[in-house]
Amino acid sequence: MAGSTDKTWTTGQTIEAKCDIANQMTNSSKGKDAYQKAFEKKMNVKVSNLVAETFGCRRLTSNNRRLQSTGVNTKVTYTSPTAGTPPTPADFTAALVAELKSAGFDVSASDLTVKAFSSPQSVTTPTVSAAVGAPATLFFVAILSVGMSW
Repeated sequence: MAGSTDKTWTTGQTIEAKCDIANQMTNSSKGKDAYQKAFEKKMNVKVSNLVAETFGCRRLTSNNRRLQSTGVNTKVTYTSPTAGTPPTPADFTAALVAELKSAGFDVSASDLTVKAFSSPQSVTTPTVSAAVGAPATLFFVAILSVGMSW
């Protein structure tokens, strides 16, 4: 899995589901862990961060019209030497349902409409040179000194 040549990648996905299932997946550690395990198994990678949020799920009174779709939006950050190929929606649905069931969720493949993953993107960490910080700090100290002596 993880090695010295690993890079950080990010991808995302939409899963359409009823609000009760979407809320269980996003509001419990068991739901997020199940998603993470399914992703790690299908991609053979190590997930470093998972953001899962519901969409379209809010309380509506009987006078309001229903939102068209509800479910979960995810953003997954993982480490791997290459971006890899995300699983197909059908493959990921099977893996996710299996993990959710093993975590105690009452869910079936027909409860989820898994959309394709977005293309993995490399995550780069910007580096800031210490040489840039020193003159900027000196400038702000000088302005602060002038302001205090005025």
